[in-house]
Amino acid sequence: MKKILLTFIISGYTLCQAQQNEINFLHQNINFSAAPRTSISPMSIKMWDNYDNGGPTRYGTVLEFYGKSSHQTGQLYFGGWDSSKIRYREAFYGETNWSNWITLLDSKNNLESAGNLMLSGSGNHFISSGKLGIGKSNPEDRLDIDGAILLKGATINTSLRPALASTRINGEIRAYSQTALGADDGLLRLSAGGGSNTYVLSYIDISGYSTIPDMDRNIVVGTGGEERLRVATNGNVGIGTSTPKEKLSVNGKIRAHEVKVESANWPDYVFEDTYKPKTLPEIERFIKVNRHLPEVPSAKEVERNGIELGEMNKILLKKIEELTLLLIEQNKRISKLESNKN
Repeated sequence: MKKILLTFIISGYTLCQAQQNEINFLHQNINFSAAPRTSISPMSIKMWDNYDNGGPTRYGTVLEFYGKSSHQTGQLYFGGWDSSKIRYREAFYGETNWSNWITLLDSKNNLESAGNLMLSGSGNHFISSGKLGIGKSNPEDRLDIDGAILLKGATINTSLRPALASTRINGEIRAYSQTALGADDGLLRLSAGGGSNTYVLSYIDISGYSTIPDMDRNIVVGTGGEERLRVATNGNVGIGTSTPKEKLSVNGKIRAHEVKVESANWPDYVFEDTYKPKTLPEIERFIKVNRHLPEVPSAKEVERNGIELGEMNKILLKKIEELTLLLIEQNKRISKLESNKN
C-alpha cells in the first residue's frame, strides 16, 4: 500500500477524500501509458488542459489516443470557450502534420469540416426532419440547392444510367433509364399527382411514358394516365395520336376563331387569254367515267389521305372561275340567239 501511495505522489497526483473521491492532476499534460515507451510505443491516453496549440483558437481540453497497431494518434478537442465545440483530428505518432480539425458538434449542433466531409457506410443515410441546403445556409424547403445538379453515368443504351427515382412517387421529378431487367425505360419525367394515389395523372416525359420502352427520344405529355401529345424526334407533333405523319397531326376536332393558310400559285391564271378551260362535253365525259370533277380528289382519296386546305381552296376557286367563264360564254350564245331571233 505504501508503495502504491508513493507512486501516486511521485507521479504528481494528489488524492483528496471529501463527500466523494476525486483525483486532482497537478500537471496539465497527463500521460497514461501501459509501460515505458520503447522503439514502438504502446497504446497511451493523454489529457491536455488549457489547450491552444495547432488548431482551435480558444482554450479547451484535448483527449489524445495513441494506438500501437496503427501507430496513429487521434485527438478529441472539447472547447470551453470555443463555442462549446467538439473537434477531432489525427496524425501519425511523433509527427506534427495533423489533419484538419473536423467539428463533430458545436453549440448549434452543426457538423463542420475544414476539408472534405464524407458520409460512408453500407447502411442507409437519412435526415429525419428539417431542411437540407446545398450551397446555402438557409434552405427554404426539404432540399434547397443553390447551383446545378450533375448526374453522371454510362452513355450507351445497354448500361444502367443514374436515377433520381426508380419508381413512381407522389409529386415527382424523376429521371431513370435502363432498368435492372434490361428493358430501356429511359425517361425524364416532370409530373404531379392528380388527386389519386393509384397513378400519376399528369406528366411530361422525354423518351417514352409509363412502362413503354422508347429508344427514339420523344417528348410526351399525358393526363389521366393517357398520352395526349407527342413531339417526335423528326419534329412532327401529334395530338391524340402517337404516330404523327405531318408537322401537326390531330386525331379529333379543332375549333378556332380564325385559321390562316399561306398559299402560292393562286388560280388567277384562269382569266388569262391563253387559258383554255375544258368544255362542258369534256367535263361530262370525265364525270361519267370517274364520278367526280376533274382535279378534285375522289371520296376514297379524301378518306385515305385527307385534304390540304390550301390546295383544296385553290382547286375549288379554279372550278368556280372556270364555271364563270363557261357561264359568260353561254350568256354570249344566248344573247346572240335572241338577237338573231329579233
